[in-house]
Amino acid sequence: MELLRILEECRAAGGGDCALATVVETKGSAYRRPGARLLVRRDRKTWGAISGGCVETDIVERALDVIGRGEAALARFRPADDDLIVGLGSGCQGELTVFIEPLRESQRVLIEDRLSIAVGDEALITTYRSAEPPLLRTWIGRPSDAPADAFLQPIVSRLSLFIFGASPAAESLLRFAKQLGWGVRIADHRPIVASDERLASADAIEIAPTEELPSRFSYPSPSAAVVMTHHYLRDLELIRRLAPLRLAYLGLVGSRDRAQRLIAEAGALGTDAELLASSLRAPAGLDLGADAPSEIALSIVAEIQAVLRRTTATALRNRKGRIHDESDESAVVILAAGGSRRLGRPKPLVEIEGQPLIRRAAEAALSAGSGSVHVVVGAEVAGVRAALDGLPVELVINDAWQEGVASSIRAAIEAIERRDRPVETLILMLCDQPGVSADVLRRLLDAYRATRAPVVASRYPEGPGVPALFHAELFPALKSLDGDVGARQLIRHLDREVVTIPLTLPGDIDTQEDVVRYVGDER
Repeated sequence: MELLRILEECRAAGGGDCALATVVETKGSAYRRPGARLLVRRDRKTWGAISGGCVETDIVERALDVIGRGEAALARFRPADDDLIVGLGSGCQGELTVFIEPLRESQRVLIEDRLSIAVGDEALITTYRSAEPPLLRTWIGRPSDAPADAFLQPIVSRLSLFIFGASPAAESLLRFAKQLGWGVRIADHRPIVASDERLASADAIEIAPTEELPSRFSYPSPSAAVVMTHHYLRDLELIRRLAPLRLAYLGLVGSRDRAQRLIAEAGALGTDAELLASSLRAPAGLDLGADAPSEIALSIVAEIQAVLRRTTATALRNRKGRIHDESDESAVVILAAGGSRRLGRPKPLVEIEGQPLIRRAAEAALSAGSGSVHVVVGAEVAGVRAALDGLPVELVINDAWQEGVASSIRAAIEAIERRDRPVETLILMLCDQPGVSADVLRRLLDAYRATRAPVVASRYPEGPGVPALFHAELFPALKSLDGDVGARQLIRHLDREVVTIPLTLPGDIDTQEDVVRYVGDER
């Protein structure tokens, strides 16, 4: 996480009283997203960045004033006609709102220590709108404890990079990785590596026989491994032991022909060759024309970053649409795990206009442009998987589906939280609502963007319900639901905080009579 890296770098530079600047709001084209941070010390030393350099000079002056007065401040930067001449404001022609707070040495150490042990359901909470000065601060807690108007930033675990083989490129790979805030561990069979000063910044150096090296570590999520011993038999041993771990990234330095030989030989020795071939990135790295060790390291780090962020690594000038794509702001969860007892056959596979309900729902979700789509299944895994063939959706298998819909909601959120890129909101929808179109989902998103309400729900004559959009601060509350209690209970509990949009939809598909209403009496 960026803030943890910034605080660690400040500590390494001697620490001291600082001011912390946080981007809490953006509008239009901005160089950094909300959550970008800049740490400023009394001596004007800075760590981090909140823009491309457009506002940093002004922020430093404001930060020094905040340190001196001991009171937080809010700064807003808007593009002006004379930006190109004067050089002030946001050079990206977007608006920024930046919260600047004093951060004494003791506070800085406390936040750093808490960040290093924070659990997955906690967030960085920045309270910047309160009328009471003591409450204007950044702290770590559960999203449910945050004021409604606070800025929340999910705490995402830093990547753990494991380098197997202290080859010439290992030094540069270590340096680049540390600059990105990754944790780095190096493993080698040679004792001399442990005392190599070029590798001193590694979090750990493990020396052991090659066949023992992978088992010397635990692999938190997310983890990446790069095998670069440049020794055929050692590489073979390592990739055989690393492949079953299903790491976020597994790379091998060496030629393509050599990698194919290694995969074939690993398969002959009992390793799942198909799994290895699909997961191993060999030669490791992007095609940057790399030749020198530092260039090779750069190409590997770039590929790891692209894999983690699920991007194509294409040139930005060739990217269609915005660089910071708003489609990442929300995920869609389609609940389809139930046993369809009332219908007597798998509900997700019922065809409407020649298309299974589950595929109809998934295509609507994808067409809405909301972001990732996750389908929760339980009673009918194989059939749903076949019905969704070819669609870019994640299948979330809920083994506890018989416990009720709450278990499916919990399984979906846990799957979303394991992703490298956290989402701001999620939309819950059912697979048995054939009237829910992409336009309906877009209306939910538009209502959220306009109001930033914690819940945007569909409004029916009997009251609010799904599909409904929930802010990430409500994920813990959604995960705490139990039994066959769905999200409607939470919607009703929040009541006044809920924004609703009116919908006129045909009823759900629950019984054979409902099917007849749509498609006639065909089984």
